[in-house]
Order: sequence, then structure tokens, then C-alpha cells
Amino acid sequence: LALRAVCRDLLASEDAGRPVDAIATFERIADRFIIGAVSQGAAEQDHQLRLAESERRDRQHAEVLQRVIAAQEEERKRIARELHDHTGQWLTSLMIGLRRLEAKQMPEDERQALAELQRSANRALEELHHLIFELRPSVLDDLGLVVALQRYMEDFARRTGIHLEMELEALAGVRLEPALEIALYRIVQEALTNVA
Repeated sequence: LALRAVCRDLLASEDAGRPVDAIATFERIADRFIIGAVSQGAAEQDHQLRLAESERRDRQHAEVLQRVIAAQEEERKRIARELHDHTGQWLTSLMIGLRRLEAKQMPEDERQALAELQRSANRALEELHHLIFELRPSVLDDLGLVVALQRYMEDFARRTGIHLEMELEALAGVRLEPALEIALYRIVQEALTNVA
């Protein structure tokens, strides 16, 4: 349609009586249209290439982020297991030894010191269990996000005295992808830490 309009304009112009000039003018105009069309096509192709490259970078970024999160969770799991298997066992052994001493005859001041040591060891064991749970709640893997969040919130409320209400009916009985469950759990954990 644009070329037709140009042809009409060309025939009406002063070059209409001189065929050679009219053809040359028409060729120049046609060249401009071709160059414009090629430029527009090149610009569109460049835009598509940039878009594809951007999408590829976004996918790569998401994959790297997912690998980093997976590595962090694996490291948390390893540390939690080490704390449970080694430090937890040592603290449990300490508490058993303190209980054995409790059965022996000793002066009252030593008995009070022993009771204080038992309370300290018990607090240390409770803190260790809390730390292990914070690092990697096995209930998240075993029973899912809803149960893990319920337990975390109950523990949080008990430790901080902050009353919490939770509405997760939409997720009842639903298991999400493990990476998504971990991400949601960590978001809630961080939010409550900020509240505390």
C-alpha cells in the first residue's frame, strides 16, 4: 500500500514526463523502503536475540540459586547430624554422670552445686536440640511443611512468649516440592526471628 501511494505521488510529480528520472526516483524510494524493512527486521531479530539471552541468563541464575540453596540445606543437614550424633551424645553422657553423682552422699553445698550443674547441662542439651531443629527440621522432610511450621511456631511461642496464630488450611495434606517447602519454611523462620 505504501508503494502504491508512492507510485501515485511519483506519477503526479514533475518527473512523470521523464521516464528515466521517474524510474530512478522510484528506485531510490523503493531502496529506502527495503532498507527500512531490513532495518526493522534486524531490529526485531536483535530484540528477539536479546530477549532469548535475557531468558537464558534468568534460567542460569535460577539454576545457580537453586544449587546454592540445595548446598546450604545439605550443609545444614550435615551440621545438624554432627551436633546430634557427637555433641548431643557428650551432653547426654554428662547428664547421666551427674545423675549418678546425685545418688551419692555429699554435703548440701556440693549437692546444690551438682543440681546447678544438672540444670546447666539440661539447658545446654535443650539449646542443642533447638539449634539442631533450627538448622534442619527433620520433620520438614518426614511430615511436610504444615507440621514443620506448626512445631516451629509452638516452639517459638514457648521460647518467646509471643502468641501466634496460623492459618494453613489450604496446605493441609499437600506436599510441595522440597525446595519450595524449604524456602517457605526459611521465610517464616526469618520473619519470626525478626519479630522476636
